[in-house]
Amino acid sequence: MLNTRVKKAFASVAVSFAAAFGAVGLAQAAVYHGVFDPDFGGELAGLDWSGSIFFDVPEACLASASANASIGCPGAVLQSASVTFTGLGNETLDFSDDLAGAILGITFDSSGQVSGINTSFIGSVQSTTLPSNKYFNLLFSGSSVLLSYMSGANDSPGCAFIPSTGCGFSTTLPGHGMTVTLVPEPSTYAMLLAGLGAVAFVAGRRRG
Repeated sequence: MLNTRVKKAFASVAVSFAAAFGAVGLAQAAVYHGVFDPDFGGELAGLDWSGSIFFDVPEACLASASANASIGCPGAVLQSASVTFTGLGNETLDFSDDLAGAILGITFDSSGQVSGINTSFIGSVQSTTLPSNKYFNLLFSGSSVLLSYMSGANDSPGCAFIPSTGCGFSTTLPGHGMTVTLVPEPSTYAMLLAGLGAVAFVAGRRRG
């Protein structure tokens, strides 16, 4: 009888241990994945595009999170950024050569969770499948994504804000912006498995 009680107590501790450390793993995770799939419009009305980014947020920034806030975040790193064209063009543009120092800040939603990033212009990257071989830049403002296009690699992407032939931009419409999700660390998966194992052990002991 005593042995059974000890085993049950141990199992309960194991469950609590796994749950606690699993929560710590989630709290320490700082890699986020953003996806977006807006309409383009404008001069390139027949162009469908979607994209994906991965970025790191230092724990110090997460500790400063507050509802509906946008804060500067030294040390935030954009790991990758790509845009895929379909319809008018069919290709993937990789912006990985111009990501250093791109993130200027992090935005948070009403729950204080990471919802977007603020960046400088990222690019330019040339399209090789569109009829006019335009160059593209990415710009993020919270959960909104701006994809600008221009005629030459040395043109200022700021021309996107001054409508002219061969230069413009597309922004995500309200309600159709970037969706950001947390990417769990490998340790989180390990803790989750440990927790599930402990739960299975307790269930097995109770059936016995």
